[in-house]
Amino acid sequence: MNFNTLVICILCILGSAWFGNDWYSHRTMAINSKDWYCVTGKMQVVTVEKSYRTVTEGTGRYSRTRKIDTYTPHVSYSYSYKGHHYRGDVIGFPNPTFDNLQESKSFQSKYTEGTPVTIWFDPKSPSHSCLSTGLRKETGSEFLLAVILLALGIAGLSFICFNNDKEYANRPTIEELESKYVS
Repeated sequence: MNFNTLVICILCILGSAWFGNDWYSHRTMAINSKDWYCVTGKMQVVTVEKSYRTVTEGTGRYSRTRKIDTYTPHVSYSYSYKGHHYRGDVIGFPNPTFDNLQESKSFQSKYTEGTPVTIWFDPKSPSHSCLSTGLRKETGSEFLLAVILLALGIAGLSFICFNNDKEYANRPTIEELESKYVS
């Protein structure tokens, strides 16, 4: 048995569980958020973190690597419900990430610090809140990644099992070894 292959298979299955759990929790919260109450709150902080991811295009000698900028917004808002004060930082389920500066600037112009904003919250647990209800399209990518990792993990484990059967099929049986070495 190839130990490295086994480790990779287990990591794929664990990764599948991780992304599957993210998908399930985001999906559940998004569906439930459609029935939440809304109040007017106040934006406290709005920032956008710029980072990049590296993408390789093409193969072999003609491949090229380029960096794609990504913009991740972070917010903090406050609101009150039944005399209690709450703070939240969830934009939607899942939180968005933008691939271009224009989308990022559009988000920042929509939510500026100190302005009133509509906040949706769970009346059963008012500390759970968001700025946008419903399911975002990014939730599908979590599900797809979970399925792909699970398939890779299962395929790898199947390979290990079938490969071991072939490895052991060519070995002599105990009877053959006894007849050869024991008189």
